[in-house]
Parts: sequence; C-alpha cells; structure tokens
Amino acid sequence: MAHRGGDWHCDNSMANFKASVEHQVEGVETDVWLSKDGVAMVLHGDSDGQLSLYGKPDEFVYKWTHDELINNLQIENGEQMPTLE
Repeated sequence: MAHRGGDWHCDNSMANFKASVEHQVEGVETDVWLSKDGVAMVLHGDSDGQLSLYGKPDEFVYKWTHDELINNLQIENGEQMPTLE
C-alpha cells in the first residue's frame, strides 16, 4: 500500500501515483476533499481539509473553487493539485 502515493515523489502528486503503478503496488491511499464548486480535489490536508501544507493554515479546501486551488496552490514539485476527474 502506497501512502499518499508512495515515497518516490511529492505526496499526492501525479508523478507519485504513476510511480506507484510502475512499482506495482497493491493500492494507493490518498485524501480527497470537495472544493467550493464541488470538484473532488486530491491533496493531503490536515483535519477538515485545512491547507496548512500549502502555506494557508487558516484556509480550507471547501472555501476555494477548483480554479482557485489549481491556479494559486502547487504541490512541492510544481504540479497543480490533481482531481479525481
């Protein structure tokens, strides 16, 4: 089981999920939170979808739209936040 996609790349990044497939892991664990406009966003948030890992400790996923999240916050490797779409 690859926690947050595994240990090959940044947590919850597409690069990490792809590496998990390449390493033939049996499963991948991740966190999913709904944005303000109802899009299922893949990110590791603190309790209740806090955005503290993105430098926004007083903000929550459900207060931002999909576009606001992908245009203003990035994973450590520069990727945009993935969705379940």
